[in-house]
Amino acid sequence: MFIIGSDSDQSGLAPDTVLASAVKNLDSVIYEEIKDVFSGSYAGGTKTIGLKENGSSLVFNPRFDTLSLVVETRIADAIEKEKEYLSSHPHL
Repeated sequence: MFIIGSDSDQSGLAPDTVLASAVKNLDSVIYEEIKDVFSGSYAGGTKTIGLKENGSSLVFNPRFDTLSLVVETRIADAIEKEKEYLSSHPHL
């Protein structure tokens, strides 16, 4: 059995089981918002920040790094599916 961790790199917890971890890049998201405030370009409201904007990403367990090549070839598809999903769910 293999798993994908969440929120931070979980590979250290189960090195033979965790393939990768989905992480939220809150540091870069918050940095960009603060930068907008100080530059005077901040616009309040709801923003959706996903894969395309580097709001989230995958961290691969080095033991399974060959999977990163598979994912990298499909990232454009994932971004497109995320975009389609968000456009059909405008309340998100």
